[in-house]
Amino acid sequence: MATLPRDKVRAFLKKHQIAFIDSYLATNERQCASFARRAGFPAVLEAVAAGLAGTTTVRQEAEATASFLRFRQAAKEAKVRLAGVAVRRQLDGRQAACGTFWSPQFGPTVYVTGVRKVGRLAPISAEEANSMITEAGAAAGLAGLLLTLSALAVKQPKLSLALEVVLTPHPVAVSFRAT
Repeated sequence: MATLPRDKVRAFLKKHQIAFIDSYLATNERQCASFARRAGFPAVLEAVAAGLAGTTTVRQEAEATASFLRFRQAAKEAKVRLAGVAVRRQLDGRQAACGTFWSPQFGPTVYVTGVRKVGRLAPISAEEANSMITEAGAAAGLAGLLLTLSALAVKQPKLSLALEVVLTPHPVAVSFRAT
């Protein structure tokens, strides 16, 4: 299944009222340094390439330039196309991962990851969302987001949506992918 373009995922999140922090997509090292300055330091850089995972925090423009070059080299070595580097400001707060996926055996599934990854078949109730959060050792402020994801999983069961969120104190997606 193909990964959806970032602009389509952003539009989808906005449509479904899932808060996210916007990022700039740098396609060269000069842009990366400029966007990091614009976002504010410390800034978080994330490689945007299928099959390549990489995130780093930078505190000055020179670090942003060097990080972009490292991501480009890693993509070259992995023989994947680097679409660019997403640049955003760093948010402080508790972090967690959550999302939806299609299980061929069970159907639409919602998950949350804190200390452990916990999943449930959609739809879930508020009680189940809170139970998942407790089992996963995740932050308590995620229940509303899990309920939203559950509703989306029922409406669009084949959607696979992965969010990394920071509670500030409300959940804000800082990284997202959808297929």
